[in-house]
Amino acid sequence: KSVKLWVDGKPVTPTKVTVSQVTYLPITDLNYGRYTVKLEVSDLATRKPNKTTHEWSFYVEAKTTRIVDARPIPNPFKDSTTITFTLSRQARVTIEIYDISSRLVRTLRRGIMYEVGNASKVVWDGQTDVGEDLARGVYFCRIVLDSELTPESKVLKLALTR
Repeated sequence: KSVKLWVDGKPVTPTKVTVSQVTYLPITDLNYGRYTVKLEVSDLATRKPNKTTHEWSFYVEAKTTRIVDARPIPNPFKDSTTITFTLSRQARVTIEIYDISSRLVRTLRRGIMYEVGNASKVVWDGQTDVGEDLARGVYFCRIVLDSELTPESKVLKLALTR
């Protein structure tokens, strides 16, 4: 009763508690992403219990680098769209927009480090790198991961309806 443990806000039962160590072993492997652990320890031997709480976060990374759940919202779009994606490992990300003839029209991100698991959002306003409005039509968003493991890229189809 003197040790309480939470993982991502949900109470869990420690696997083992000793004088100097609290161990928790999940029943199944954790999915990749960020986790927050909170540990509360109370000294119940005194009339007025002393209590201390510690909280920390950690990441579980996948063995390979992948782009997960990438999509533009909304699509088709009139004024702007938000490119959302999640990574299975920390990686540098480049996001580029190409027109139907494969001509690069906009670089939204170049070599920016993104953390594992966090849903990332990048807005594109339908303009070129120099601020010119693009005509309505089909465009392609290329998300490229520069990883020491395995580089990966994903292409999304976008429809601009100005």
